Amino acid sequence: MRQESHNPSHSDGISVLIVEDDELDRFLIQHALEHADIQFKYRFANCAEDAQDILEAGHRPHLIVSDLRMPGIGGFGFLKWLKGSENYRRIPAIIFSNSTDQADVDKAYEGYASSYLNKPIDGEGYKRFTSILNAYWVTENRLPT
Repeated sequence: MRQESHNPSHSDGISVLIVEDDELDRFLIQHALEHADIQFKYRFANCAEDAQDILEAGHRPHLIVSDLRMPGIGGFGFLKWLKGSENYRRIPAIIFSNSTDQADVDKAYEGYASSYLNKPIDGEGYKRFTSILNAYWVTENRLPT
């Protein structure tokens, strides 16, 4: 099941697809986003396959945030599919994972991830993540069209 949420004050059209299978993590991310002054729209996909369906249905986000450890093809499979696609390879992909294993970090960058961030351990950390996401990736960074 897909969830879609948007920041109603957003005016410049930046959209973020968040690929997260864990219900608690989705709740924490959404709660932090709802209580932050963000400048983008966002949408959730519950797994990599849902994200593929969303993209293939015509939704083209400016940025993707993806977990690694998910059922099905998982985050690594999704990253490989995304970066192997002529249509989607330019979309920056941020890995947002509980894994602190350096092998996972290296594999993500070898798969052309744009960034690798560890999930925080509390609600304040999720608020910090949304603030960083908004400040760097949406406000300061220039995204491809």
